Amino acid sequence: MATINTALRNSIIADVVSNLDRLDILDGAAVLTTFIITWAAGAAGVQEVQSTPVASTAGGSGDADLANLYNNAASPDEQITGLTVGVGAEQVVIDNVTIASGQTVNLTAMSLTMPATV
Repeated sequence: MATINTALRNSIIADVVSNLDRLDILDGAAVLTTFIITWAAGAAGVQEVQSTPVASTAGGSGDADLANLYNNAASPDEQITGLTVGVGAEQVVIDNVTIASGQTVNLTAMSLTMPATV
């Protein structure tokens, strides 16, 4: 197994997230709410959302079960899909997974990690 040093891990994960600034929270295929995010400086191969919590007003109702990251362009071509969502140890942490239209939803934590080995 090959090892990636920290400097390269930081560079790779920074490149991965550089164009990903829209986070959709989903119930199945239905978008419940959308966050526009910025990323903090990475360290140890980890990139975290900056200035949490980030608030958004829900446009749909349902139980959040997935999240997708996109480029906020009109026709996003760069994306990470199928991120887990919850209130604890998931990849995307929000304050409540049962969402009602018009409710304020807070993104409390999110990070992506470039592993040290490949």
